[in-house]
Amino acid sequence: MKAVVSSGPHIRDSVTVEEIMYSVILALIPAVAAGIYFFGLRVLAIIAASVAAAVGTEFAAMRAMGRRFRNDGSAILTGLLLALTLPPTVPLWIPAVGSFFAVGIAKCAFGGLGHDIFNP
Repeated sequence: MKAVVSSGPHIRDSVTVEEIMYSVILALIPAVAAGIYFFGLRVLAIIAASVAAAVGTEFAAMRAMGRRFRNDGSAILTGLLLALTLPPTVPLWIPAVGSFFAVGIAKCAFGGLGHDIFNP
């Protein structure tokens, strides 16, 4: 008997990628609020730099690949997760560069959402 191997996802559901991404972003709001409470408003600047770089990189990469940019929330989530792992004293260029590499190199260079070999 010959085994058939196919790429994922193997289980289909009515929940879309956008719904999942924005649900996770919503679930991170308490972590963002705690970060602001404990470390101050600088946390918002770090999050803004990280998310803006992630979304901007995905927009530019999709345009460069000749594909339509669809804000499915994955770049926002990548930027937010990166920002939440950094110390509050980090220079703002570091989350921007980190988001660029996470989205541009680890995600879009391999074909985008669902085709990347790494999970940025």
